Amino acid sequence: MGLTFDRPSLNEALTSASSLGRVAFALGCAERLCSAAELALEEDRDAGIAAPLRDALNYLWSCLSDGRFDAQRIASHRDECEQILETTSASEQTSTAFWDQVALAVVHTLECASSGSVDHASAAAMAVYDAVDGHVIERLGIFALSKDDEVRIRQHPAIQAEISRQRADLQALLAPVPALDWQDVVSSIHSRAIAAAMSLAAFEAEPRG
Repeated sequence: MGLTFDRPSLNEALTSASSLGRVAFALGCAERLCSAAELALEEDRDAGIAAPLRDALNYLWSCLSDGRFDAQRIASHRDECEQILETTSASEQTSTAFWDQVALAVVHTLECASSGSVDHASAAAMAVYDAVDGHVIERLGIFALSKDDEVRIRQHPAIQAEISRQRADLQALLAPVPALDWQDVVSSIHSRAIAAAMSLAAFEAEPRG
């Protein structure tokens, strides 16, 4: 049957993570999708959309090692990214729709950094899952979902890979980590997110149908 995205179970697992661990988890998810969009949609990149999202993620990564987030900076980034989300949500362009999912993941990550919220951390993961799920549906040329189609989508390698990535990050964050090794955990999650983005970008570039 393969792996399945189960948000209630994810929320339960995230309750065992520290607030900073939840931010790291959400940030890894958002980074994968944003980096994939930057690679796959380079020619269609709208700097007014891409740059603020990248700036927000870079700021969060820079603060994650010691967990010292500035509330005003977080609020400023969140307001800017929410404005982008309003713009992308109203667009019917395929490339902008991808950025819409990126913006959603980034906004939830910023909210998680502000509050340590389990729900916002899992919402960031869900935004990435939904983006991959949508692309799988497009690539398979599915217009009316049947039960067989649902199984095909759920078992698609891109879906399975994303769930595996999320579980690997969560497992790393739930393992006992000496304070001196926290930076290594953060660096590992960041590196894995960048590497995974290359696979996501290649998948995005595949022909539809």
